[in-house]
Amino acid sequence: LVLVDLRAQKSTVRILNALQGCYPVATTAEHRNVHHALGLGNLDITSRALAAMEAGDARELGAIMDESHALFTEAGSAVCPEELRAPVLQSVLSNPLIRPLVWGGKGVGAGGDGTAQFVCKSLSAQQQVVHLVETELKMFPIPLTIEPSTTVRSAVVPVAGFASSLFPATK
Repeated sequence: LVLVDLRAQKSTVRILNALQGCYPVATTAEHRNVHHALGLGNLDITSRALAAMEAGDARELGAIMDESHALFTEAGSAVCPEELRAPVLQSVLSNPLIRPLVWGGKGVGAGGDGTAQFVCKSLSAQQQVVHLVETELKMFPIPLTIEPSTTVRSAVVPVAGFASSLFPATK
């Protein structure tokens, strides 16, 4: 993996307020799309990503990350276009120098121009992505390599919580 600090501005408060405005009842097609993206769509993507990780299938995980990014961007940008169209994030994820080196990528967190993550095709590709991010994009990359034999004993999974405004989507 390579995480990239996009060094761009976004308003997480504005993003979360827009998404919370879709709950508890979806009153428009845009709100229903957000419910799907953060609910059943996310559940499907998460379970397939977990299966890909358990199988050690980086190619499939990258494809799922691309799919996840597209789903969230489409749903989110309809309700918060000023933040979730994320031009910096979009340009990094579609960068023609980086794309041949990765299986896929997506934004991280609340979306917008905050952080990107890529699944690289190899350790050599990871090193090349790090170099391109630093030299060409002038951004801060963080390489992360998890060996197949690594046992992950604990992880931090950031979620929105069980506030009534987003529940049951956070479930």
